[in-house]
Amino acid sequence: MISKSLLEKIKHSYLRIRCKQKNPSLKLGNGSLAYNTIFGHHNIVYNNTLLVNVKVDDYTYIGGESKIQNTSIGKFCSLGPELRIGLGRHPIHLKSTFPGFYSDNHGYYGVDKEYNNR
Repeated sequence: MISKSLLEKIKHSYLRIRCKQKNPSLKLGNGSLAYNTIFGHHNIVYNNTLLVNVKVDDYTYIGGESKIQNTSIGKFCSLGPELRIGLGRHPIHLKSTFPGFYSDNHGYYGVDKEYNNR
């Protein structure tokens, strides 16, 4: 029987190979993965970075140990290491995504309860 960790390694290797086939100019660092991500030309993604539902435009590089999801990144951007983008859930219909405007923990009310304390 094949172990779960071996299956994960095979899956990750397959995803990396497919990503490189679709984007020959992409430099994808060790341990980095991209799920449902569209790359432009000549991108660099450094080691141990996770991209999920991301569009990365031409000549952009992303520092190592980053986690980015549900966003678009423009051309000629240089993103540093250990970056976190798009990981939280915020109401985008308000003037600010600051938790004080929608979280009961901060004493502000009048916003849909579905955003409180998440």
